[in-house]
Order: sequence, then C-alpha cells, then structure tokens
Amino acid sequence: MSKVLIISAHPLSAPESISLQLLEHFLKGYSESHPSDEIETLNLYDEPIDFLRAKDFASFNDDDTIPAKNPIAEYSRKFASYDTYLLVAPMWNFLFPAILKAYIDYIVTAEITFHYTSNGPEGLLKNKGKRAIYITATGGIGYFDGPLSAINYGYPYLKSVFGFMGIDIMTYLVAEGTAQAEYFEKKDEDLIRAYETGKNF
Repeated sequence: MSKVLIISAHPLSAPESISLQLLEHFLKGYSESHPSDEIETLNLYDEPIDFLRAKDFASFNDDDTIPAKNPIAEYSRKFASYDTYLLVAPMWNFLFPAILKAYIDYIVTAEITFHYTSNGPEGLLKNKGKRAIYITATGGIGYFDGPLSAINYGYPYLKSVFGFMGIDIMTYLVAEGTAQAEYFEKKDEDLIRAYETGKNF
C-alpha cells in the first residue's frame, strides 16, 4: 500500500477547471490499478499557508533547523511521510499560483526533507521510491514540448526542487490550448489520456 498526497493549488472547482478534471480522471484510473492506496487531499487554499516572514526565520534553531512544534515543520514532516505526490495547479503567467511556491517554502526544510553535508546539500527523501506527477492545463500550446517551453517555469522548477529533496521520479500530465474555442472538441481525448495515465502510473 502506498500513501498518496494530492497537493491542490487551484482556486476553482472541477466543473470550472480543466486541470481538476484531468485530476479526477487520473484518479479514476489510478484507483483501479491501486485500490488499496491511501489517498489524501491537501487543498492549499484551505490551509493557513502564508509567505515566509521575519517571525518565521526568528523561530528557527541556531543550526537553521525548524523546531518540531513549528507549524512549518508540521507541513514538512507530513509531506515527507507520503510516497506519491499528485500536484495540480493551473498555469498562471508561465508559472503556477503563488500559494504553491509558499507551500514549497514550508516543505523544503533542513533536517526534514534535506540536510547539509560536507559535499553540499543532500535530499533526505532519496532512495525511497517516491514519485510525483504535475497535472496542469495551459491556455496556449507548446509550453511543454514546443516553441514556448523556454518560458514554462513551473514544471522545470518543480522537477528541480523535488529532485533537490531526493524525489527524482517526476513527470507531468497537461492539457494544452484550453483557451481556444476548438479545444472543447478534443477535451474528451485529454480526459481519456488522463485516465490511462493514472491507470499506468
């Protein structure tokens, strides 16, 4: 049995969001292949997550670690306890909503998800079979494998920061061109692809 954490950084609901519809269909396929997995959702917009401020740094220990009872440490420790991560967010201005970056600042913490060594920082989540997938939708086309990929800052950043923590297995599921009227003629194809991706993930 694997523990799965859905990290939702989307302010809308599934009927309004293509990204969340992709997630729903991905989960249908995933649940068929992994019926015993434990799945939990963390909706970032429902959490008291804020940008890091001076008071947060003042609460660090002298060695730059976070005390166990610190709220930031609670998010980080909980994150580290899962095996599989499903991140869902829209593409906003070539990235993702700021709340996801704020959450990442909570979970990338010394001595919980990484530590410093004589050879530099090292992820503490490596060699544990952890994996992640980034589920998103873009209004235009070509942000992942096309001419606009150079200004897609979301997925490369997530892949880098998850790799920093030791999670090297990361992929993505994307629906492109959702701002175009003709997209809705092919939306069902994307939903089927999401289901198949989940089934084989």
